[in-house]
Amino acid sequence: MKKAFLCIIFCFVSKLAFCQNDIEYKEAMTRYMKATNALGNFKMTLDKLFAFFEKANYKISKRSMELLKDEISNLTIDDLTEFYTDIYIYTFSAEELNKLSDFYETPLGIKYIASLPYIMEGNDKAKLKLVSKIIERMKAKLEDDY
Repeated sequence: MKKAFLCIIFCFVSKLAFCQNDIEYKEAMTRYMKATNALGNFKMTLDKLFAFFEKANYKISKRSMELLKDEISNLTIDDLTEFYTDIYIYTFSAEELNKLSDFYETPLGIKYIASLPYIMEGNDKAKLKLVSKIIERMKAKLEDDY
């Protein structure tokens, strides 16, 4: 009987500690999501994706696009936090997320986050340019082979 009682107490205390860690992690993750403007960047990325779909004439009904855009416009920071927590929890502790948030809340961190969309766009253009150069070099080598 004592063993069963101790086992129940142990499970209860463990669950309590886990819940506390879970709450602490969620708070740290929410802070990180806000500090990195995750919601704004997520929506901006999807806006670019939608523009690409429209430009490429993908067969997506107008109604489907409207519904999708409506659902995305209703996303909250809590939605992203819930989704991304499952990814980040394997890489960063709550303490590490708070340290990252500390940086992103500084003037330099804010500047970095604000610049990130332009940096990513520049990276994409640079990658295309590099791949084009590699393809040209490959063409020259293949022409030499024949």
